Amino acid sequence: CPLTDGGACATSPNYSDGEYGPYERCEFTNVPPNPLVSLAFDVEPDADCSYDYLIVNGVRYCGTSGPAGVVPSDGTMTWVSDYSVTKSGWKVCWVAQPPSSPSPPIAPSAPPIEFQVTVGGGGWEGEVSWTLTCSGALIGSGGAPYSGTLSAPPGECTLDMYDSYGDGWNGDQWEGAGNTFTLDSGSSGSATFTLAPLPPSSPQPPSQPPQPPLPGYCFAT
Repeated sequence: CPLTDGGACATSPNYSDGEYGPYERCEFTNVPPNPLVSLAFDVEPDADCSYDYLIVNGVRYCGTSGPAGVVPSDGTMTWVSDYSVTKSGWKVCWVAQPPSSPSPPIAPSAPPIEFQVTVGGGGWEGEVSWTLTCSGALIGSGGAPYSGTLSAPPGECTLDMYDSYGDGWNGDQWEGAGNTFTLDSGSSGSATFTLAPLPPSSPQPPSQPPQPPLPGYCFAT
């Protein structure tokens, strides 16, 4: 049975390339008294671990339950396999492996943007309908006249416009987020725009203190 990771770990034979073989037996000695770390464990299962097993402190381990956290008090580990079923094997370490690099923090999502929407201003408003989708989610829908506040995260938005009669919106307009759209003709159409937060307003310059009056002359009359 091979030692790996500079002598800090042991594996079943052929661990990295396939499955361990039949009729295997090997013993590890001078294992330090540290809690074992079971990095992988896939051995033929059995209620009594009678077929393939790893022995630590006189206890047999098989199936997928390795000796994680067990301290080898006698300094030995023994591996045994029988004549038939084989599995991918095991890797057990007695020196803690360095933790994997932490995942980069997830950037917080941008806060939603609220904007006012109005629809109307033309004729035949009862024929008008629309839906607004932003970043793949339905944000709002309605007809004409319409006035309301919608909220969506920054990103691309698609406005789908419909006219039940099929002759366009007859002067009705959809206005929102600084955009104005209409359906010039036909029964349907769409428009896209990017919803972005407004830039911060420039700070007002500090007010100047009142200037003292200029010296002058007084004339008696």
